[in-house]
Amino acid sequence: MIHKILVVALFGSILGLGSTIPAVAQESAPSDSDFVTFVLGNFEFLILHELAHMLIGEKNIPIIGPEENAADYIAVTLLIRAGKVDPDQQPVLRQFVASAAEAFSISWELGRQYGIEIPYWDAHALGIQRYYAIVCLLYGSDPAEFGDLLAEAELPEARSRSCESEYAKADQSLQWLLDTFGRGPSDPESAPVQIIYEQPRSRMEQAIVEAIQSRQMLEQTVEAIRQRFLIESPFKVEIRACGQPQGAWLPAERALVVCYELLDAFAQFESRRR
Repeated sequence: MIHKILVVALFGSILGLGSTIPAVAQESAPSDSDFVTFVLGNFEFLILHELAHMLIGEKNIPIIGPEENAADYIAVTLLIRAGKVDPDQQPVLRQFVASAAEAFSISWELGRQYGIEIPYWDAHALGIQRYYAIVCLLYGSDPAEFGDLLAEAELPEARSRSCESEYAKADQSLQWLLDTFGRGPSDPESAPVQIIYEQPRSRMEQAIVEAIQSRQMLEQTVEAIRQRFLIESPFKVEIRACGQPQGAWLPAERALVVCYELLDAFAQFESRRR
């Protein structure tokens, strides 16, 4: 069975969100750093989320609770931990995490604004729950640094008191994942990964792709996973037009697909922050 995540599932579990929100003009390319950080932060979160799905399936990793929650926690904790390892990259990686959280909040508010029915039965947690979960992890990773985040996010004190322990458990679980399923020194090299960029359809998509490529985001993220885990069979990562906004790990095709329509959705979400 092919696992797919529509953008409306990724951002708020609100069916039809991508097709019911009025599109914003996309003739001009993004120019300011806030725009780029927001879009690239959500892109990086998505890639890590889908790679987490791949690893859970490939390694038959035992998961207690919804796999979608586990993929979220793996993606966020990887980004936070990477920032702790590399202080020079810490500010931008923390902003990536904040951008992913903000996108869930925006999607939730848009769903309420347009009166879209919420599928409570969906495998994903509600968008507003995912927002608060990410905020809690970010605050819990460094309460001194993110003390102002509590008021800004309106995170109740009853929840904030548990955030440090929640992040500590997530980080401990990630370490267990690396220790138990990680690639050992005697293991062979992981299988190769092919990265494919189809031709963008607009100046907006072209600018986003150029930002991704100039930073070698896909190459570096995929290579980090290849080094950390033994991937025995080749797979590919494709950025392409799909006809709908989605990102997905497709095990039958051994492909991680990010649709241009999803990059457009990231851009639309960012435009509503202003």
